[in-house]
This record gives sequence, C-alpha cells and structure tokens, in this order.
Amino acid sequence: MKKKIVSGALSLLIVTFILACTGVSAFAESGLPKWFPDDPKSFERYHDEDQSRVIDNADILTASEEMQLKLYLSQMKKDYDCDFVFLSEDRVNENLNSYYNSRISGYDEYDYNSYRQYYSADYYDFNGFGVGDDYNGIILYVNMTPGKRGWYTCASGAAEDMISERIINKIDDRLYEYMSEGDYGEGIINYYKDFNTLYKKGNLLFFEDIFHAFQIGLVPGVIVSLLVLGIVTAKMKTVKQAVNANNYFVKNSFHCDRAQDLFLYRSVTRTKIEKNKGGGGSSFSSGFSGSSGSSHSGGGRSF
Repeated sequence: MKKKIVSGALSLLIVTFILACTGVSAFAESGLPKWFPDDPKSFERYHDEDQSRVIDNADILTASEEMQLKLYLSQMKKDYDCDFVFLSEDRVNENLNSYYNSRISGYDEYDYNSYRQYYSADYYDFNGFGVGDDYNGIILYVNMTPGKRGWYTCASGAAEDMISERIINKIDDRLYEYMSEGDYGEGIINYYKDFNTLYKKGNLLFFEDIFHAFQIGLVPGVIVSLLVLGIVTAKMKTVKQAVNANNYFVKNSFHCDRAQDLFLYRSVTRTKIEKNKGGGGSSFSSGFSGSSGSSHSGGGRSF
C-alpha cells in the first residue's frame, strides 16, 4: 500500500515537472486566447513595432482595403505620435467571456458590448501596441458573431483625452450607416479619417453641426433686424392703406365674356425618412481598467 502511495505521488511530481518545462498553462487548456497572459496583473507591457496594426481575422476587408488601411494608419501614427489599430474577429470567445464575468464587478456576460469593451482593452495591452510610456493609442475592435455583431473604440494614454461621449456618438453614427449596409471597408477607412480630422483640427464638425450653429446665429440676427425695421417703419409718415378699391373703380366698366380654368402649378411634398442610428446612441465608459490594470476610455454599439 505504501509503495502505491509513493508511486502515485512520484508520478504526480513528474507530470507537474513536465508541464512546467514545456510551458503548458491552465489558460491554454481552458480555451482562452493564446495572447492572454497567465497572470494579467503582473504582465510587463512592451512595444512591438513589427506587429501589424490591421488584424482582420473576420476577413471583412478586401486585400486592397487592407493595404490602404495599413498605409493610412502608419501615416497617422507618424503624424500624431499615436498608435491606431484595427482588429476584427468572427466569433465571441465564450471562455474569455466567462472569465471576465467571474472577475470584473458589474460585468454582464449577456451584454456583448461589455465583452467587446474589455476584449479590445486587453488585446491592445497584451500585444505590444501603443506609443510612449503611456502607450498612447486607439483600437477599433469589430466582432462579427451572428446575432452579437458590434464594435468598440478603446483609447489609451493621451488618446483618452481626445474622445468623449459626444465624439464617440458622432463617429459611431457615421460608421453605423456603412456597417449596417455591409460596406465594411469604406466605413472603417472613413472612421479613421474622422479621427484624422479630430487630431488635425481638434474637433469634429459635421454638416448637422454647421447647420445648427448657423441656426443659432441666424435667429437672434433676424429678431434684431425685425425690431429695428419695426422702429424705423413706425416713425415713417406714409400714405395709409385703403380698405377697398372703390376710389379707383369705374362703376359698370368691367364685363366678363368668357371664363376658363388653367392648371398653372404643381405642389409636391417630400418627407425625409431618417436612417436607423443603431439603438439611438453608443455606450461610453471613461477611465475603466482592463485586465492588466491599465486605464482606458471608449464606447461602441451593436449593428
């Protein structure tokens, strides 16, 4: 009996030693992504300049769109000293979803926007992205799982100060129009062009913003003009308007010999049909922590 116990204990030690030497981890066996570290809190972040900034695992970009996007993001990184990353996946990793649910307070495993939020933060943190000591950058993560499709914009470092709930909603409204129609490549490229405008000009002014500003400036101007016109008109001594035209009408001088109806004009009324904005707005979280403990801000929506 003693021999069997000693033999069993020895076998267990040998198996443990082999697993440690071969680098097999419990995380790999549990189905978590290969890039996810065994101990996220003690993970030492790094910069990987050779890592691609366009990772289209869901294959939603054409070859030419992928090349165009790589060049565009590379130039933006040089221009603004900020990393820009695109990632797409074709499925939700339910093992990671359960992992988040068991470790993040308030996490809802059935709310896949929460999954996209933490997945994008972790993918960015654990794969060598970011510029400088604060790992400055922005990642757009798109998940194409049927029935759970959506995206999330996650900012790190100084980039957190560039986004707000308003900015995220503006950019997401425009992106939704493309994504809901299946124009993924065009929508994603325009998404980064919007960020290029934001970094270049410090704000985003779309047509509706300009029109609204015009309205704000126009209405007070019209009111002031009408007041001035009313005051000037009141001071003028003009001929009073007659109640009728009897003074100019010669009695019995008008004779109507023939009457005819002529169609002169056509009136057409058009009503604009508003496009669905994808639930009316994006989620937004400021200053949340990924699995590594690093700070992030961002927002996203489903489509």
